[in-house]
Amino acid sequence: MSILSFVQATVLKSINIIAKVIKVDIEVVDTNLYRIAGTGKFAIKINQDMSLNGYVYKNILKIGETKVITDPGIDLYCKNCKNYKQCNETFEIATPIKMRDKVIGVIGLVSFNEKQKEVLESDLDLYVALIEQIADFIGSKAYEYLQKNNKDSSIENLEKIISKIDQCAIVVNKKDEIENINKNALNQLNLRKNILRNNIIIKKTGDEIQGKLEYSININGEKFNVIGELININDEKYNNILLFDNVVSNNLNVSKSENINKNIEIIGDSKLIKQLKKEIKMVSKSSSSILIRGDSGSGKSLVAYNIWNESHKSNSPLIVVDCNLVPEEYLEAELFGYVKNNGDSSKSRGQIGKLEMANKGTIFINGISELSLYLQSKLLRAIKENQINRIGSNRIIPIDVRIIAGTNKDIKALVDKNLFIKDLYYILNVIPMKIPPLRERKEDIEELVFYFIDYFCELFDKFFYKIEDDVIDILYSYSWPGNVRELKNTIEFMINMMEHDGILNINTIPQNILENEIIEKDITPIRELEKKEILKALNIYGYDFEGKKKAAEKLGLSMATLYRKLEKYGFSK
Repeated sequence: MSILSFVQATVLKSINIIAKVIKVDIEVVDTNLYRIAGTGKFAIKINQDMSLNGYVYKNILKIGETKVITDPGIDLYCKNCKNYKQCNETFEIATPIKMRDKVIGVIGLVSFNEKQKEVLESDLDLYVALIEQIADFIGSKAYEYLQKNNKDSSIENLEKIISKIDQCAIVVNKKDEIENINKNALNQLNLRKNILRNNIIIKKTGDEIQGKLEYSININGEKFNVIGELININDEKYNNILLFDNVVSNNLNVSKSENINKNIEIIGDSKLIKQLKKEIKMVSKSSSSILIRGDSGSGKSLVAYNIWNESHKSNSPLIVVDCNLVPEEYLEAELFGYVKNNGDSSKSRGQIGKLEMANKGTIFINGISELSLYLQSKLLRAIKENQINRIGSNRIIPIDVRIIAGTNKDIKALVDKNLFIKDLYYILNVIPMKIPPLRERKEDIEELVFYFIDYFCELFDKFFYKIEDDVIDILYSYSWPGNVRELKNTIEFMINMMEHDGILNINTIPQNILENEIIEKDITPIRELEKKEILKALNIYGYDFEGKKKAAEKLGLSMATLYRKLEKYGFSK
């Protein structure tokens, strides 16, 4: 259907009034040469297809200009018409109907007798101006309809979208009333379903978190604070839409999606890793502070994540601050936040600190040894008193946070050198944990290698066939100063270098590892020692299921790992 067909009633009403005044018939056609409206003789022919004889209108649609036909039937424009030289029309003025410079139809003033012709010829300029004004009017009505239809469709689509999105959404109308609210917002604000048309006041607080502004909401006197985005709609009916994730109150809540996003699995079956996993389960049930010590790349963040994930606070936020990555001059604001400062353009808005964000949850402060003595003392006070003050404010903000700290340094040695506050060390070190470096648990290397191979092959959509034995030997013999992180990066490099045959050979190993390879001939490779010990255990306990189960236990392996190694070394029976 053409755009003119949607405003047909308006067009008909308008041309009927004009036709009664000027005593001349009028017709309107669309771009398909369908008669949309007509008066007089055309009135009974509305909605008819006139494409076979509407040659004048065809040309008007093409050229987009007004045309006066003084001799219908013999005019050049009428040459191909079936009524050529026998047309019953005596005079015609036709003009294009345009909508934003686009031709959408034609309107014609048509006379069928000499009297009507004389009327048009007597004041031709007047009637040309009149028909062009009518065309402009029809074009504007078509545009109004299109705009309204687009708005209605947009709002309808908008309402469908907000009902399905994960974010909380509130649509506010021009009267500052709730026009629409999705289920997520109802649940987060704990509101009843019949809240529509209730008054709502939304104001900026001046604070922000992770680039999003904080807003205060007042619904019938009930107040909430949320972090999100206020979008202006600028519509006749609607004012704006508030999108947010969670409610902020004295108990600030941040969703898990705001936290570190990691695969929480700790890979390895060595005795050291088994002991670490056992400790994680034990300490996760507590709310005491934990100090995790481990070399760079050993997995301190992963351990912190597992502690939180196993704890009763797993439904509350885990907030991470890495002191190694934040410049010293920004660390105080990062931890404690600040209030807006009208005299400082960089602090024109306030910011919520990570300790406040972690309220009712857990904060992991990695690189705790990098804090200055001033920040150490401020953190010590916050932990002792369970409260903080934002920079530039005297307002006390109560917090309830479990502290997990991480370091790759000997904090006790720093205390002895007066570089770390003793009381803070004791408060953090209630539960000390040590992550073993990879060089001390080399029996986990093979499992880690295959884990990362699977991960990167899936990520890069690459085919993997096998890893050659000499490559495994080299990876075993390397000291891995960068620990699991270095091993992960190494496997990523090797998968990128792997040919289409899917074989990881010595050519895929990074040059720095090859250059550091030190394998003495008089030292038995770990693989040979492993084969020897597995064979010894099987000979002692037997090759049946119970024997293998006992052998796996004595070797410190899981049954799955033992079976994989049995198949690898050809011991399976």
